[in-house]
Amino acid sequence: ITIEKSSEGSPDVNPDDFLEIRRELRDSRHEHPVLEQMFVMSVTGMRQAEVRELKWEKGQNDKGSDHSHSYSFIKLYGDEPNIRIHSKKKLRKVPIPHIWEMVFEPKLEERDEETYVWTSCSPKTNDEPYKAMTFSRHSRKFFEDIGYPEWRPHMLRHGWVTNEALKGTPLAKIGEIVGHESETMVDHYSHLQQNVSDVMHGIDI
Repeated sequence: ITIEKSSEGSPDVNPDDFLEIRRELRDSRHEHPVLEQMFVMSVTGMRQAEVRELKWEKGQNDKGSDHSHSYSFIKLYGDEPNIRIHSKKKLRKVPIPHIWEMVFEPKLEERDEETYVWTSCSPKTNDEPYKAMTFSRHSRKFFEDIGYPEWRPHMLRHGWVTNEALKGTPLAKIGEIVGHESETMVDHYSHLQQNVSDVMHGIDI
């Protein structure tokens, strides 16, 4: 199945490569916080900044859904744990029950007073999230070490969307989770699902 680049500029993502990279991230996520953040990107479709700056709870300046300030936080109480993200003046919910026990529950048990889920270890950036430059450096090394030097962190988001589309997850649900709303995106992944359907109909079981 060939996945063409959409007119929105989405990169070409090979589904098999994505799954292999996600397995590598799962197995090596304890080696560095950035790798754990990348793993979360690969299983939620979140953007890099949304994961890097993820807070344990909503901050005092994180208000409403009609302003330009972007933020992300974990909603622990009420229904099942989920991540709330405000981006581009809209609020969305990302379910995380599939990774709660693996990623977030152990970190919550060890939490002291940190604001962010992943806090930089540098004394100069006490209780601040990892910087984009630090994230970029570690992610680039990871991709090179496992033999995928052409990959970039944002491709994990596109890989998650592609994988969910291939699994048959409703496009409306995918768009709701990742924040894609344009007809171009929907058309792109609709064609992808149709290609998969055509291939499966040609297989004798």
